[in-house]
Amino acid sequence: MSTLIKAQAALNAKDWLGAKGLFQALEEPERSSLKARYGLAITQLELGDVDGAEAVFDSLCSENPNNTAIRYMRGKSRLTAGRTRDGVTDLETVWRTKPDSNTLRLLAGVSWMEGETASFKARLNSAAQKPMLAACAADILRESGDPEGALSLLAKAADGIEKNLTAASIHIDLENPQAAEAAATAALQQQPGLPAAVSHLITALLMQGRASDALQAAEIMRKSDPLNQRWIADQTTALRLNQDPRFSSLIGVERFVRPYELPVPPGFGSIEEFNSAFAEALARHQPYATHPLGQSLRGGIQTSRGLTSIDDPVVQAYIAALDGPISQFLRYSGNDPGHPLTARNTGKYRIVGSWSVRLRGGGNHVNHVHPEGWISSAY
Repeated sequence: MSTLIKAQAALNAKDWLGAKGLFQALEEPERSSLKARYGLAITQLELGDVDGAEAVFDSLCSENPNNTAIRYMRGKSRLTAGRTRDGVTDLETVWRTKPDSNTLRLLAGVSWMEGETASFKARLNSAAQKPMLAACAADILRESGDPEGALSLLAKAADGIEKNLTAASIHIDLENPQAAEAAATAALQQQPGLPAAVSHLITALLMQGRASDALQAAEIMRKSDPLNQRWIADQTTALRLNQDPRFSSLIGVERFVRPYELPVPPGFGSIEEFNSAFAEALARHQPYATHPLGQSLRGGIQTSRGLTSIDDPVVQAYIAALDGPISQFLRYSGNDPGHPLTARNTGKYRIVGSWSVRLRGGGNHVNHVHPEGWISSAY
């Protein structure tokens, strides 16, 4: 198997670090090929090197001006970098040429975060006239907090798995678990074992108090994917509802939830002085009027990119200062192979996500699971 094929396989598996190493190990002329440069730029974007990714996409766009996939990725990288208008220009070009659900999500998301409610709804209503996009439009509207309107848009969608999955999500939001169960079951009949459908089914079962049925489904999924945090969370919730003694051994609040003091970063006289500078730095990277769609934040705003990718000495001083508390937590937690958290503890770590949110009065996070970060914290 060639190195390029291995790199693309790693990219498809979302092994960003592995893919980056393989792409960089390519020799000429493969390293200069469109596939290799495009794949490397995607890994750079996923790993937080937003500026590096955009530079590659810029070059590729110049060479391939009619390639919608490249232009889409450049638009996405520009949005991530906070260059909203440039990003929207790219995405509108893609939308006119090849309207699809990915572009719809990004364009509608920008309208939503900028507080342009009328254009947000107009775009979704227009997209819903295309049966293949109606389910996506309905799901986006659901994410904005309008499940009733979403159900109306969904009626225009083409029959299929996506329609059933969206229906399950909407009915969960409407607190109608029987309808959610029926929709998830229909999706599973079309594609047995589909993780998204199983997740909706488990949620619907838990909402109905059918913890034993939910537990059985979660444990089946964990057998094939034992460290998937969605299934661990579902299993744990079902154990709690069943008053199963295994719940306490999994949760271990006293053991795993711990406070740490952030050490004062070099160049600052006190943590208060650092916090003031940190807040000012973060405010420069919170460009939108409201929260993003598809995430847990409600009633607030957040940075447009991960903190690890922000080239600001104060932000990077914070990232560096995290090493002490994280390392302490790893040493304290141990590496018991019998627990899904400690079993992953090798004493090493990599930050896969970090962002700042600013809440307004009443702002909050809805219940959610972090699918990638196996240790989470808040500062």
